[in-house]
Amino acid sequence: GALQLAEERGLRAVVALPLSPLPPVSSSLTWTPELLPHPRPGFHPGSFHSAPFRKTTAERLRQAAAALANSAAIAAFKPGNEPFWSTQPWPVLGYEPAVTGADRATTMSLLQARYGTPAAWRAAMPEKLTWNNFSFSPRDFHQGDSWADAAPSPTEFAGLTFPNFLAARYGTLQSLNTAWHPAKPFAAWGEIVPPRPVAKRFDPPVQVPGSRDVPAPWLTTSNTLPIAAAGEEQAWADWTEYWSHAVDETVSFWQRALHEAGWKKPVSTSAVTAHFLNDFNANAVSTATNPWISGAGLSAPGLDTYSLAYFQCYLRAMRGAAGDRPVYVLECGGASGPNHDGRDIDPDWAVFAALYGHAHGADALLFWRRDHKLEPELMLAISRAMRALDDEPLQSRSTPLIQGVGLVFALDSFFATQATAGRALPYLQTVQAALGALQQRQTLYDFRSDRSLGTEGLPADWRVLVAPGMTVVPAD
Repeated sequence: GALQLAEERGLRAVVALPLSPLPPVSSSLTWTPELLPHPRPGFHPGSFHSAPFRKTTAERLRQAAAALANSAAIAAFKPGNEPFWSTQPWPVLGYEPAVTGADRATTMSLLQARYGTPAAWRAAMPEKLTWNNFSFSPRDFHQGDSWADAAPSPTEFAGLTFPNFLAARYGTLQSLNTAWHPAKPFAAWGEIVPPRPVAKRFDPPVQVPGSRDVPAPWLTTSNTLPIAAAGEEQAWADWTEYWSHAVDETVSFWQRALHEAGWKKPVSTSAVTAHFLNDFNANAVSTATNPWISGAGLSAPGLDTYSLAYFQCYLRAMRGAAGDRPVYVLECGGASGPNHDGRDIDPDWAVFAALYGHAHGADALLFWRRDHKLEPELMLAISRAMRALDDEPLQSRSTPLIQGVGLVFALDSFFATQATAGRALPYLQTVQAALGALQQRQTLYDFRSDRSLGTEGLPADWRVLVAPGMTVVPAD
């Protein structure tokens, strides 16, 4: 009924399909570095590496695509929400075999070395876990008196594993061993085990500087953050980057399921957030969200952002990464209002965001409140902005301007800083300073990653290249 009304009024909709919780199974739980089951926080009903979860998700997406394919009011399909929360928040997670890709013999050897017997492993597990409104005992999933019976079955796993990622990056085990310098060189991809972090203590506690972009009520402090053990910095940089690729592989899987059902329109979900730059709660790396990797496979990359402080930067990064694909801001205004709770979006703020967003490369903005109620004054203001943009050449044939300035985000420096300093902020602060200087001068700039320049070369209209804080230069 809502879509029919939208079609009658000439409106376009982005249809969001929540992925409802499913009863947990062995493969839908993540593991801690201590190899114990953990109910990973997030919006999704299971691990992205769980074959049962993927099968059910694909079936739901195909059914929805078939039911909605003929609606002219739908501009795009949005499966799920914020997949990055199901990746690697601190405390660091993801050490289950479905992710590590370790062969069965390696997994059993690790468990036996740490716990001795399956019974001791089960005794170390929490007696009860609550996950997606389900209360259960993880011990029920790992029965048996031998490790062969207790360890999860590889038939329950799916998706991109850590060794898959490493094989694509290094090509050979010899190259990997040269980069990592393991105590015992790996003889097979199945022997690889992700590095486990040590906890670095910060005194006084770390607090994200949120005066520009992070609402103050969101900020927390922390005395400990994960950091690589001595000698494992490259392994840790690879491990943390892997999660961005895992998110991209997952959302690309969702998109394939829709395409298999005949869906032809763009597919978008919020695979990128402002955290990649503002380092909200030290999550720049651990949420696995950035414009150049985590949504690379989507036909319409999506962004969540909550303020206008770095708005130009976020949109220029998305536009530079997306190329000719549409870019959607899927949550705009969610942190607005006096309490930063998304319950009061100022109409003038919304008009500015709509016009400014389009000028810097957004194809659509979705205004959002936590209670999902948009007041008439806000809707009228947004309607005025829509009328101002109601010009077909402006909408479809205009591109953002730059003034010959290209800003470079150094991905390798970004991940290396996380591995050596415990957080990415020391690198990000140099980028923030460059952005502040460009914004103060009202300079229109382009924003790309160092790796895209290595594959595509410098854009022809760049006359000045700014690469703040680059400490690691890619070989290409």
